[in-house]
Amino acid sequence: MHVPREDTKVSAKNSLVITTCLIFLVFFSNVVAGAAGLGVFLSDVWEMLTLFAACICFVVAMLAHERSAAGTRAESANDET
Repeated sequence: MHVPREDTKVSAKNSLVITTCLIFLVFFSNVVAGAAGLGVFLSDVWEMLTLFAACICFVVAMLAHERSAAGTRAESANDET
């Protein structure tokens, strides 16, 4: 029987956060390029979809962190009794 390692779970959660940061970086660089007068590389619709994807990834990452924190608290509560 295969038992997942704890560090695998941590890296999966961290990869969600890194993905969120990268997607938001694309959105932010598009905004900065437009503000600097260099022209934008995303249309308005793609800019909105990029920001939406960053928000969804952020929510999923935070829910994953909360779920693991709740599991850790439940395990420590069971260990105390």
